[in-house]
Amino acid sequence: MATKKDAIRAPTEQIRRAILSGNSHGDVQGVHIVAADARTLRQIRIGLVLTLPYQIVHLFAAHLVSSTPVAFYAVISFDIAITSVAVALTYTVWCRRRWRELVMFDCVAMVYSAVAISVVTGLAVQSFVAAVLMLLGAAALVPWGWRWQAALIITCFVSFGVGSLFGPLAGASTLYLWLELLSAAGLAQFVAIAMEAYRCEIEGHIQDLRASEAKLLKIFDANPDPIAVVRLADHRFIEISREFLKSGFNREEVLGATDRELGVWCSDATRCEFWQRLETHGYVRNLRADFRAKDGRVVPCTLSAVVTELSQGSCVIWEIRNIEAIVCAEQALVAARETAEAASEAKSSFLSTMAHEIRTPMNAILGMAELLADGHLSVDQRKYLSIMANNGNALLDLINDILDLARIETGSVTLERTSFDLRDLVERVAETFSIRAHQKGLELALRILPGTPTALVGDPLRLRQILVNLVGNALKFTHHGELVMTICLDDTRLHFTVSDTGIG
Repeated sequence: MATKKDAIRAPTEQIRRAILSGNSHGDVQGVHIVAADARTLRQIRIGLVLTLPYQIVHLFAAHLVSSTPVAFYAVISFDIAITSVAVALTYTVWCRRRWRELVMFDCVAMVYSAVAISVVTGLAVQSFVAAVLMLLGAAALVPWGWRWQAALIITCFVSFGVGSLFGPLAGASTLYLWLELLSAAGLAQFVAIAMEAYRCEIEGHIQDLRASEAKLLKIFDANPDPIAVVRLADHRFIEISREFLKSGFNREEVLGATDRELGVWCSDATRCEFWQRLETHGYVRNLRADFRAKDGRVVPCTLSAVVTELSQGSCVIWEIRNIEAIVCAEQALVAARETAEAASEAKSSFLSTMAHEIRTPMNAILGMAELLADGHLSVDQRKYLSIMANNGNALLDLINDILDLARIETGSVTLERTSFDLRDLVERVAETFSIRAHQKGLELALRILPGTPTALVGDPLRLRQILVNLVGNALKFTHHGELVMTICLDDTRLHFTVSDTGIG
């Protein structure tokens, strides 16, 4: 298990650290450019290995010729040894930093070995062939830039010049070989320049990509909610944000492990639902789940996730939001609501009890007023008694309003359907406000237009409450003039209008 985790974790962690450090030649080179160096070393190794069969065949052919000097064998053997050592060095760490020097040394050794063969055989063509092969081969296989290629060109020109001194060709042939060598050098230099320009362009794209990756990684880590990238195939974590570490787990524990191995889910049913919805729809939004931190603490969260394609295949990007504060606020709100409901219920119970208790003596007072009205009273006394009875009834209606309020809060209010006389009802309302209107010097008038029915069926108490509120408000804001209450029939509806000369 540890080996698998390391295999998954190592490249991701190296890239992450290299990008965060902003290093473009250190760790990044160890991850990104090492791959390019490995490819370069592979090309160099292929070029060196291809020269070995040529040298071996050359040595074997020389063996068939009995007149071949012993020095020729020594030079070819030296070439084979140098090339073999160079091939072996391409597998070393040293060669990753000094591969240009190694290639240059091998090329110089080859061309001057050819010069030695020209000296031994007396033929300049050997140094010419070696110079052309080195120039074109290095330009095609070695991405070392135009400066190193120019240095090799100078070396090849010098070596061919030395070789031609020991085995010169006649006139035109010598000039022709120099022209051929010059053409090969020009072609090799052009290839080196073109390849270097191409590599610079590719490196620019790579630098842009690294900068983009660094920005994305900073955004990834700057998110206030924990984010994790999980491989869909095996449910293993391949990357986590810095905020995820607040759960108590470290990166080494999380990367390469599955969500089941970490034990972050408090409910296995919720985990199964999460993965099932991902497989069905490709995304999950605001799934309510409880997660377990490393210390065992349970954290209420909402989980959103989406399936996307990354370099490691189909992956799931998790975004986990801690809603612990929201849950606490909800619990406090529920407790406050329950407290308010209890207080409202207690208030309704108090109002109901108080109204019943007040209504009992009020009924007794009104009963005594009715008995008093049956006695011998003067006109003024009877008028005053009538007003007292009307206001007592108004107070009783107010008590009934309190009872209605209690019924409304408990949801048990109902409208009555009883027979009543409209004229009697509105006259009692007018009598209730007549003294106040007289005290303010206002004229209070009541108009019931012809054709208005007065024998009605309904809820007289509710109608009286509405009229009392309308007339009371009009009287309150009127200081001079008149106040008129008008009732008329409009089709099948009764219209009640209260008009005044006040500010309203």
